[in-house]
Amino acid sequence: MHELQREAKKLGLNSSFPAETHLTLCFFAEISQKQAEDKIRILQTAVLPKASLRVARTGFFPSPEKPRVFWAGVESAELIALQKKICETIGYLEDRPFSPHVTLARIKSIQNVAQLRELQAKHANDAFGSFTIEKLLFKQSFLSSEGAIHTTLAEIVLV
Repeated sequence: MHELQREAKKLGLNSSFPAETHLTLCFFAEISQKQAEDKIRILQTAVLPKASLRVARTGFFPSPEKPRVFWAGVESAELIALQKKICETIGYLEDRPFSPHVTLARIKSIQNVAQLRELQAKHANDAFGSFTIEKLLFKQSFLSSEGAIHTTLAEIVLV
């Protein structure tokens, strides 16, 4: 998967660095420090199960015709159940269905979109691996000219 990110970066896309690769379960556009602390405290006391998952396939959001995000899909009924339990536990209301994925690159211009479509087609059905999520990271992100900078506020161990 990281090689695919490097290939996307060669096309001039804003590709995530391997250390920044992540899977978002809940996204809060703007919350106060107190709200974040409250949610962290609730999650740290909840009993949340580990989840096994498989990273496979690639695609675009919102569509191949108007790509904004190049992603790798995440397959896991356990992860979907974990995300639902987290949302219920902290009172998070998602405005759209959960679509588990790892962002490989963000597309800000369509300069090299033809080459990106070729890259995606070449890796459309690739399997990138399986693993078990053993902890959650509650992160804060700041957008900079270099991309998003993520800071871990808390780790929540899954059982």
